[in-house]
Amino acid sequence: MSIAVASTTTASTNNASSLVINKPSSVAIGDVLVIAACCYVSTETPSISGFTKAAEVMRNSGSAVIGISLSWRIATASDVSASNYTITVSSGQILGIATMFRITGWTPDFNPIFTLNTSSQNSTGVVTTVGNTFTAARPSASSLLIIASALGSATDRNPTWAGYSVTSGVSNPSWIELQDIEALVESNNRYIAQAVAYATTTNNTDITQWAATIDHNNDNTAAVGSIFIVIQQSQNVTPSVSLNVITPEMFGLVATNPVVIDVGHTNITPVISGVMTNVNNQIWTPEVKTSAAWTPEIK
Repeated sequence: MSIAVASTTTASTNNASSLVINKPSSVAIGDVLVIAACCYVSTETPSISGFTKAAEVMRNSGSAVIGISLSWRIATASDVSASNYTITVSSGQILGIATMFRITGWTPDFNPIFTLNTSSQNSTGVVTTVGNTFTAARPSASSLLIIASALGSATDRNPTWAGYSVTSGVSNPSWIELQDIEALVESNNRYIAQAVAYATTTNNTDITQWAATIDHNNDNTAAVGSIFIVIQQSQNVTPSVSLNVITPEMFGLVATNPVVIDVGHTNITPVISGVMTNVNNQIWTPEVKTSAAWTPEIK
């Protein structure tokens, strides 16, 4: 199954330290759940219990500080039965806006956030371009997300986000803007805005740049932060077993200067010698006749 953004929800609030966002529809075990949220006057970025914070950005413009975060988890049985999630910041921080995604088609064997890049800046005019030049590989089909937030120093400006894009040597995919809203904070003296857009693509050429633009509606003193992520579809690897089959080659000994053995020199006829005798070594002595008369023995 191809990777896809299957369902989403959004939420916003004014001047609160917590924000409840409803669960997207039809969550199943193994889905990727992603929450992006922004807050104001921040010494920390928003957190969600049980989620892993993958990215966070903080930016200040004078006394105005914006903090945004992106968190994720793999859905379990508890997510299937859940109805909503609570996003929190410390006392004194003010939450504004959140977006939640349910993404399918991912195999839960690794971190689904394949590529991540962040950008932050102070606006330099009425229209600000966010993004970065960098290199991101895309081995297979993927979902691309841009989360962009701004904190302005004036009231009720209704900024507008547009121009979502990636540069990769092929055409920019079609983007769906899920959210582009404003919340008023600090007793309605400032605004906080967040926009979220996503694209699903099968292109696998490297991304070299991502971007989006915000029209501040005549307020040029905003702090801006943004996050770009690639959620990559996993790939099945088929090993090439044939490359591991090796036919052995046997080598004999080769003499560069052959030696001919003269077998004849080893064919020796043995000489057997008998035992030599010497007359001086006789073992008997002949009897010598005496000159005396011989007298026969009488019985």
